[in-house]
Amino acid sequence: MKQDKKIIISSFLIVGALSTAIITSALNLHNSSNNSLYEPDPVTQKEIAQARAYGKENDWSKAAEILRRNAVGANVQAKYEYAMLYAKGWGVTRDLEKARNLLLQAVQRPFKDRARAAFELGRVYRMSKGEDCARISFEWFNKAAQWGYLKAHSDIGKSYARGIGVNQDVELALKHYRIAATQSASTAVLPLVELLATGSSTVPADPDKAIEILNEFMPRLEEAARGGDARAARSIGRLYVTSQLVEPNEEKALKWLSMASSLGDAIAMHDMALLIMDTKKQFAEKKQVLDLLQESINRNYTAAITTLGRLHLKSKFGLPERKAVDLFKQGVAAGHTGSMEELGRLYFQGKYVQHDLEKARELAKLGAGLKHSGSKKLLEEIIKAEKSTAQNTSISLASGD
Repeated sequence: MKQDKKIIISSFLIVGALSTAIITSALNLHNSSNNSLYEPDPVTQKEIAQARAYGKENDWSKAAEILRRNAVGANVQAKYEYAMLYAKGWGVTRDLEKARNLLLQAVQRPFKDRARAAFELGRVYRMSKGEDCARISFEWFNKAAQWGYLKAHSDIGKSYARGIGVNQDVELALKHYRIAATQSASTAVLPLVELLATGSSTVPADPDKAIEILNEFMPRLEEAARGGDARAARSIGRLYVTSQLVEPNEEKALKWLSMASSLGDAIAMHDMALLIMDTKKQFAEKKQVLDLLQESINRNYTAAITTLGRLHLKSKFGLPERKAVDLFKQGVAAGHTGSMEELGRLYFQGKYVQHDLEKARELAKLGAGLKHSGSKKLLEEIIKAEKSTAQNTSISLASGD
């Protein structure tokens, strides 16, 4: 993105929409008259260090209070760290709008974590609702990469691979995945090799090349995992569950997912719960499965909310079915597309909730707008049902009934 490019938000349909002036200012940072690197004063540095210490002890409420009183004026470091609490719901109620506001203020001035803040701003926009969110998210990932946060290349690659906020371009996706895997994030090798293995309409599949790259990077992944990188451990675990490039191995998958879970990885907890259920040990492992899902939810992994809701919906483990409605509502509020589909389908069917075609259509459209295939299918079913109803009404009126 050229530095003199001004982005005007004309249709910013986000809950609690931010003002166009703030966003335009944040994306045109070169115009700022103060480009000196911000460093907190000694007292503020001590306060922020104390907040981090509370965070390590999981005492997020105390951390949040310290950061709240410091996230004022030009203190962009505190704004960034306070924003992350709102993004994750640690010590405060999760609030993406407040996270966006704080991050937009933080990135307007150079400071130590500015590039990381731009990346996190991209992630917050990606989780937000609105027609422009995906595009703005992509812009911030690019800005983060320009400022030297190389891990952002993995998300840029994902955006190109799936056409999220930008036209789909598999060649550019491969390029950015490769940069991330080589320079910063070894975990980016997995979407890289999967893309090579399956190919696309513009890039032919090359399984041999995919295996070659996987063999090249696997030692790095394992080394990173054993060194405490939870994402690396989780990535290896997933590889043994879903990839067509290696022989499926439940034992190895559980080993690596368990390692990632012990390191606090919420996604690994969710995946491990699913894998345990897939091994047909549902009844013996009921407590472990539910504990893993609940801890994953506590750590703000939204897919776990939907998964637990689906277990309730199926009366798995004897769970009450009607509780699924509350969980799907929670999932929708957290922005998970799976919950949008599930809750929309319940309104469509009138199951456990009053039949409401308008709410069903709204939820399906929201999920479909986020490229969720299940929501797209539901939206098609709703449109078909509406057309059928309209035709039947027309026939009835014509016949005089």
